[in-house]
Amino acid sequence: MREVILDFNNLEGYDSVYDYIKQEMEIPPYYEDNLDSLYDALLDITEETEVKLYNCDYLIQEHGEFGEKLIQLIEDSEEEASCLTVKKEMGPYVEEPFID
Repeated sequence: MREVILDFNNLEGYDSVYDYIKQEMEIPPYYEDNLDSLYDALLDITEETEVKLYNCDYLIQEHGEFGEKLIQLIEDSEEEASCLTVKKEMGPYVEEPFID
């Protein structure tokens, strides 16, 4: 299963949010930067994927209604996409140390 971390801390501007999600989720560039297109892209994922959302409060604080809609859209996509699991994590994202 592929794991994707979406940490919304310090993302400013809609373009940076869309660019970040596209990069982390490996969404093809032909999808447009809007919520409808992002939803379609999430539904097109064919690989078992777990998406962990961090710092959702920051996203909502910085982007208001857009942030709320974006989080809801990602959570709603789990219901429609059979291979997508979404977890909303509390607290900041802390990268686990690499142990050899």
